[in-house]
Amino acid sequence: LTAKVLEEVNAFIQDYGKKNNYKLILGTTNDGSILYGDEVLDLTTTVVTLLNEKYLSSPEVKGK
Repeated sequence: LTAKVLEEVNAFIQDYGKKNNYKLILGTTNDGSILYGDEVLDLTTTVVTLLNEKYLSSPEVKGK
């Protein structure tokens, strides 16, 4: 039952955020939950690419 309720709440929040043009909706828990985030704010690909470039250019990796 709990999983079903959480699924419905999350779907509602996603829909509400999109319909009301929110960029970010934060949760009230202490774990820093992001309940909704506009995809424009997602920097995951950029950060992973930059971290990989930094790692691959490090002396430890270049020397292998």
